[in-house]
Amino acid sequence: MSISGDGLSSARKCAILALMKKLILMLLVPALCGWIACSGGKTDLESLRAAGKKAFSDRNYPEARTLFNKALLLAPSDPEILYFNGLAYKRDYLYDSALIFIKRADLVRPGNSEYNREILDLAQQTENWEYALRAISVLVKNGEPVQNYYTKLAELTARNKQPVLALYWQRKVVEQDTTNLDELFRAISVALTIDSLTAAEQFLNTAERRFGPSDPLTANRGMLLIHQKKYPQAIALFRTLVAKDTANYGFRLNLANALSMMPERADRQEALNIYKTIPTEFGSQFKVDSLIISLEKELQ
Repeated sequence: MSISGDGLSSARKCAILALMKKLILMLLVPALCGWIACSGGKTDLESLRAAGKKAFSDRNYPEARTLFNKALLLAPSDPEILYFNGLAYKRDYLYDSALIFIKRADLVRPGNSEYNREILDLAQQTENWEYALRAISVLVKNGEPVQNYYTKLAELTARNKQPVLALYWQRKVVEQDTTNLDELFRAISVALTIDSLTAAEQFLNTAERRFGPSDPLTANRGMLLIHQKKYPQAIALFRTLVAKDTANYGFRLNLANALSMMPERADRQEALNIYKTIPTEFGSQFKVDSLIISLEKELQ
């Protein structure tokens, strides 16, 4: 029995259709699998996020960190997970790691006040003064009054070895708070650090005007006189203070410092004798041993 031309055509058509169906299925299956995999990944990420938050809420911070770190393998730049992971490290006093994760969150979502409040705290815990100052800058830019940060800015710029800026902010502090003598002492100290003697004298005059005379203010006046190279006047003040409080090593040290700058041998010998009476535990922070060695060589 012969096969007609039409019959051959129909057979070919059926074969071609079957082949096309197979090809379509081959293309569709990977696409479907990919979609399912993506959907599964999304579900895993959200379940890890939720479980991590639950562990965090339950104060199970190690478990929270484990879950958040798994979530970050799926979404390394998710700012919320980065932030909560940082908080989970912070709650267990792992401040360096906490700062790393919250800084990463801040890089993904810059200018966030909540993140930067945490950065400010963590940066101080880890003595990263530059990060702390940047965090304050963000908070002020976002609308918080800069006046709230005068004291912190004075402290942080001083710690960051920016004494000129520290003096600027410390001046703001003493202008804002007229009842705190300690802040004026800090202002005097910063001014003397950068040899801003005019500013130091202004702060000292302000302190004396606001609070009246006192031994600590007299001591600060004596230190200013040393910086001004007015050694006889400084010696006179510190002799008075030492006579009133012979156990005050700070008074004795500054008296010796002033005496050591005098040209007369007798004054420098007296300075050496005073240095030798200062206990090591107090004098080590001021390198008194080195001062003794230097003076002994001079007086040979």
